[in-house]
Amino acid sequence: MVPPDKAQQQVRVNALMDGKRLIAASPGLRQAFFLLSRDFLRPKDWARACRSSGISRFGRPLPLEELGRVDLMATGAVAVGLNGGRVGKGSGYFDLEYMILRELGAVKESTPVVALVDDLQVFDEVPMEDKDVAVDVIITPTRTIRIRERPRRPEGIPWDRLPERVIRRVKPLWELFRKGPHFDSP
Repeated sequence: MVPPDKAQQQVRVNALMDGKRLIAASPGLRQAFFLLSRDFLRPKDWARACRSSGISRFGRPLPLEELGRVDLMATGAVAVGLNGGRVGKGSGYFDLEYMILRELGAVKESTPVVALVDDLQVFDEVPMEDKDVAVDVIITPTRTIRIRERPRRPEGIPWDRLPERVIRRVKPLWELFRKGPHFDSP
């Protein structure tokens, strides 16, 4: 699973080139998740399919119940710490993607999360909250850093802490919310 950020476009292309089954979220999670695969994409379309704008155009919509197991999550960051802490762009979408996948059983606590950043973005420590997704590995242009002891990750979706507008705007959250015991109206 690789988020739709432009900075991760080459990661998505490389995954396709390596024959990986790639799950990518639509920007803002508005249309949920898409599958990008060599099974149905022509090589000439790989680069365009891996752009943020191409994920929903070339990818196949992936219903939540068909996500399957995710073997690895890769993401960028504004900053990462040797403690596993990560600061994204501030929108919280990567954390939401993880929580949704965790709620569905597609990822576990042990699923590796890799941050791809520049050396200047690595710090001794980055503060974290309990809703933040810690990373296991930091990859920079010059080194690979394995986090020895990272904090636990969220075990699912903290429904009581999400604003209703976010639940309604993010399609997979809304789908899960309506299926759960949290839904009160038709």
